[in-house]
Amino acid sequence: PSTNLDDWNNGDKKIAALQGSTAAELIKKDFPKAQLVEFPDQSAAFLEVASGRADDLVVESYLADQFIASNPDQVEKVATSEPLHIEYGSWATQKGNTALVDYLNSWLCTAQNDGFLAQAYQTEEGGELPPMPQTC
Repeated sequence: PSTNLDDWNNGDKKIAALQGSTAAELIKKDFPKAQLVEFPDQSAAFLEVASGRADDLVVESYLADQFIASNPDQVEKVATSEPLHIEYGSWATQKGNTALVDYLNSWLCTAQNDGFLAQAYQTEEGGELPPMPQTC
């Protein structure tokens, strides 16, 4: 696969993504000329690329790593100079449960400030933690 992202933005390219995902929205925004092919589950999107029916897939790095480990020689990660996009997960709590929200926010700040998040990311993802918003 090309590491030049401009090569992805053409009508001959089929780029797979999870249906309704932020990855699908990213493809629409950053590669509007490409053909977006959406799938109801991530495995089907990976298989579309592995079988050659799609050219590329936009997916979280850790999911790509898991698929590649389980299916060697089927797909490969494109070595771009920067991630396509960085997103942060969120917690959802029952409306009005301020005690849990306060606890989670406190834990997150502690884990971010004491280096736990960076170490966990290094252990699980094998890379440096992307810049995180400073909310603490």
